[in-house]
Amino acid sequence: MKKAVLLIHGLGGTPNDFGELINDLNKNYDVFHFTLPGHKNKRINNVTKEEWLDKSEEELIKIINKNYKEIYLIGHSMGGVIACYLASIYKEIAKLILASPAYKYQNKKDLCSKEGIKLLKNYSIKTILSNLIKVPRKTFKEFLNLVIEHQEDIKNIKCPTLILWGKDDKIVSEKSINYIYNNISSKSVTLFKIDNIAHNTISNNRYKEIKNIIINFLNKENIDIKKETIHI
Repeated sequence: MKKAVLLIHGLGGTPNDFGELINDLNKNYDVFHFTLPGHKNKRINNVTKEEWLDKSEEELIKIINKNYKEIYLIGHSMGGVIACYLASIYKEIAKLILASPAYKYQNKKDLCSKEGIKLLKNYSIKTILSNLIKVPRKTFKEFLNLVIEHQEDIKNIKCPTLILWGKDDKIVSEKSINYIYNNISSKSVTLFKIDNIAHNTISNNRYKEIKNIIINFLNKENIDIKKETIHI
């Protein structure tokens, strides 16, 4: 029986953010993806964090019920936060890939400040879709609260984990990535810090290298029990 991969996109994004990876993974896996609530028609509508989590969990349960041998999760940006939530509670997740997971672990006051809202507007408008999108303030706050409420999920993740982060990422800082790397409970964690890559971690001019890293991680039968950081 084939193995399954579930992709979860980020705030202001769509499954298209994964670019060629969907077709490349389809050669060896059954690939599933969906659009998060409130993200249709290239606009973000008012939506709650519970709707994002519920929809993602619903899609995962559909896959679990198909009795796949193994299920892998790949989350980009906010999708990485959601993927961590799922991996922390579902033992069916065999491997986890986090592409620039949008964790923020400042206090709520800092995150909900004008500066925090301004940063997220730049993040949604310029980085994810690279065109104009109006994101309601309430939706920004839902994202901020999602991160605040679920930052501890990484401490309950046991499956092998691959983290990808571009050194030119102006949205997710190196400090945030290191926080995940240092606090995740998995004993098998590989962190790639990649030159000349911004927040579009997967669809970029180094895609072939990124693709090979992802596929090698998914294909590997025996994952090393160690934590390592690799600079490329």
